[in-house]
Amino acid sequence: CCRQRGGDLLIVENDNETALAMGIQDQDNAANNAWIGLSYNDNDEEYQWVDGTAVQDYDKWGASQPQDTTGNAAVLRWDNGIWSSANETEGKYFLCSIPI
Repeated sequence: CCRQRGGDLLIVENDNETALAMGIQDQDNAANNAWIGLSYNDNDEEYQWVDGTAVQDYDKWGASQPQDTTGNAAVLRWDNGIWSSANETEGKYFLCSIPI
């Protein structure tokens, strides 16, 4: 969906970007999660951003996260800004980064 709009899923690299993402949440359903541009790369056996870079200096994984790494992606929890792993086939909102 993001690529159809000329962008990609959001890469979250600091607390300011997390706060921005949380600020555009669905106010009527704040408990929902949204996909960010982080998923598990089976070949490299690590989570990577959509641009192919690994998680480096900034991460917001929750306790006991990530779980069930193979085939999973990350969501941003709108209630607290923490990342959780989830099955990438689950229907969720998504956060896009689109150049202007």
